[in-house]
Amino acid sequence: MTDLYFKGENDITFDEMLLEETSEIEMLLGQLKMILFTNIGDVLGSINMGMSLEKLIFETNYNKFTIINILKQQIERYLVYDDKKYSVDFDLEFIQGTARDIGVLSIFINGQVALDLMIK
Repeated sequence: MTDLYFKGENDITFDEMLLEETSEIEMLLGQLKMILFTNIGDVLGSINMGMSLEKLIFETNYNKFTIINILKQQIERYLVYDDKKYSVDFDLEFIQGTARDIGVLSIFINGQVALDLMIK
């Protein structure tokens, strides 16, 4: 299976010679990023796809378990991957900031940290 190569120049693993991605883990991470960085309503034909992550964290009173549950629902609905081969887990921590709190979302694939996002 292959997918288009979507990494940007700011990504530490960016390779300007690649046009497609063949690594299953990289494709899984790409799909996860697509859900995380998409606002609900932005995808034509799939208006419920996306997290609106900043809004969920800063404009609702949801706790970390509710936000992680919403993320798991998005994955069940929109991700295509071998869930017997790859387990995907999450942790969300809140850190007190000066202007507003900071959310740190960690994504684990098979128990290894695959991505850490700081939402501030």
